[in-house]
Amino acid sequence: MSAVLEFARQELNDYCARIFGEKHGCSIRFEVENKDNTHFFKDGYSIEIHGGKGRIAANNERSVLLGVYKTLQQIGCRFIRPGKSGEKIPRLSVQDFNVSYTFRPANDHRGISIEGAVSEEDLAQLIDWMPKAGLNSYFIQFRNGYEFFERWYTHPNNPLLPAQPFGWDWAQEINDRIVSELKKRGMVVHAVGHGWTCECLGISSTGWQKRTEVPASLRPYLAQVGGERKFFKDVPLNTNLCYSRADVREKLVSEVVRYAKEHPEIDVLHFWLADDFNNVCECENCRKVSVSDLYVRMLNDIDARLTEEGLPTKIVFLIYFDLYWPPQTEKIRNPDRFVMMFAPIFRSYTQSYGDGDVKVPNELPAYVRNKNEYPHDVGMYLAFLRRWKECFSGDCFDFDYHLMWDIYRDLSGLKLSEVLGRDIACFSRLGLNGLISCQVQRAFYPSPLAMHVLADSLSRPIEDLPAYLDAFFADTYGRHAALAREIFERVKEKVPFEYFREQIPLGDEKVLEGFRETVAYLRKTQETLRAALEKEEEAYLREGLEQLLFYTQTLVLLLPCCIAKGEKRPQSEVQQLYAQLQTYVNENELRMRGVLDAFYFHFIVNGFLEKGEMVNYGGI
Repeated sequence: MSAVLEFARQELNDYCARIFGEKHGCSIRFEVENKDNTHFFKDGYSIEIHGGKGRIAANNERSVLLGVYKTLQQIGCRFIRPGKSGEKIPRLSVQDFNVSYTFRPANDHRGISIEGAVSEEDLAQLIDWMPKAGLNSYFIQFRNGYEFFERWYTHPNNPLLPAQPFGWDWAQEINDRIVSELKKRGMVVHAVGHGWTCECLGISSTGWQKRTEVPASLRPYLAQVGGERKFFKDVPLNTNLCYSRADVREKLVSEVVRYAKEHPEIDVLHFWLADDFNNVCECENCRKVSVSDLYVRMLNDIDARLTEEGLPTKIVFLIYFDLYWPPQTEKIRNPDRFVMMFAPIFRSYTQSYGDGDVKVPNELPAYVRNKNEYPHDVGMYLAFLRRWKECFSGDCFDFDYHLMWDIYRDLSGLKLSEVLGRDIACFSRLGLNGLISCQVQRAFYPSPLAMHVLADSLSRPIEDLPAYLDAFFADTYGRHAALAREIFERVKEKVPFEYFREQIPLGDEKVLEGFRETVAYLRKTQETLRAALEKEEEAYLREGLEQLLFYTQTLVLLLPCCIAKGEKRPQSEVQQLYAQLQTYVNENELRMRGVLDAFYFHFIVNGFLEKGEMVNYGGI
């Protein structure tokens, strides 16, 4: 038996023992119907179990595991949050173990990309939760995710937690163990993305660190911007190269092929250019050819070399910044090798792709080298996508950022979750085959709703949102569902997402009055929550109540900061109020580490309180 099927068997046995007792007598066989693995990216399974006996048949080994978890859900299990305390497990008689279910998910690509700050322990718990929620893919950015682990272990925003001496070797060890956890579950492993433009020149691509000195031997290879060849804003990772040079393209292609050969554990390798924007080469030769045409030349060369080496690695190419404009002359020769990734990083998250007022223009804006202004309305990004799909007929998924920055701007989480669900529901008509969500890993604050909408919508679009919310609150908060929903609905009404998206003027008096009302309401509600927590005995409900109390207290401390900012009080007073919030979050960071990314929470909130806006169009 393979490692994946062995893990699926162990999981089924462990949960059956918890549900039916140690001597449960269940007998369920596994069948993999497509043993040549050609359906590695396509999940599907059927379940037939009567009185604890039957089968789970699937078209790959990962789908067997997904079928195990769906079987458990069909008899009442709920995987609310990562970790055992986030699970609701019923006690049943084996005679009640009856499931008949057939499933093929709506989207092949259902995954998460590493971002934010995260520890190995918390990431391992997230990966354990992902297939329970129906997700199948995970993307470790860069060579080993150093940047994101380093942010956790050095605790830069929390002086209450001592910094640990984190280094590259430690990051690599974490990476190797995480990949092992992914492989154990048969999940699709994505890797790298940014960093090729550094690594092909022998420069480390651990993250967005600054470096001012440029070795003379490397300077000719760097993009010429403003008449100079240097690191763009002193950040190597954000520095494009002179792609019209054949030797530069050869360096990049060779580095990608070398890495693919040395890392057969990677199923999908992302080949992206430099991060940031308005930073491409302005030399005479580069000006003659579009960035996308030069990019496609390299993609074709990578494919030819991988084919020569007999490597099956899929390559993801990126529609992002200068690459929003499709190639004018070049064409991808072997679409089967590639997956197109649509990354509308500057879009609004108060508007969905499916909203009736979204207008998709017929013409793209004129491309002006290094002077482009990127739109925020989703319609223009859909125009870019439509134009690219006219010249690439292969597989394509969305790479979006709902849960990276705006998770700390929509303070109820209800509006953002609704937009996320509506976005995914549009994928089939947009020609998108799923989503890799670029997001904080600990995204279960203010509630687990957005993460469940993400996973559930990718498997099957939500058709009846009110009914879905009824079931979500009942599953997550049990007998406290009505109170929890009232809290989130009140925050949605009185603390509008649009205010922190600059769609309502800073200091709007109606909004500030809503903030004041919300603080008073939450203080009163906390008494009810504490009384409920004192009586609650079920672990998953206690966990939910504790997190709800933490959430309400963060708002009780945050909203006065926002009121002071809106009333244009002295910045010193605003920061004094923020210090109370910061201390509270820092004191509770370890307790709430599985749900809240404090690194990003402080980054977003403090940005608003310092500058009067929470929007970070791109960035870390």
